Amino acid sequence: MSKYLKTYQEKTGKILKPQAIKLDKLFDHIEKRMPLPPRGQQAVNLGFTAHTLNDSSENPEIYKYYHWVINYFLKTSQ
Repeated sequence: MSKYLKTYQEKTGKILKPQAIKLDKLFDHIEKRMPLPPRGQQAVNLGFTAHTLNDSSENPEIYKYYHWVINYFLKTSQ
């Protein structure tokens, strides 16, 4: 299990579907401050629809996970 998933599940008590692991690559790039394409393209590159990371109704579980990691995990680790 990735450090992102592990921390999210420990802090929120929510268990995510296996597709959430796809975001690890993106989170690793963000942590390393690598340049990224627009968020919609990021989602498509990971195999999600373009609106997944921008629209909470598209894929609520992934949307919440993505924003939690960005706003809590990565914010506190940098």
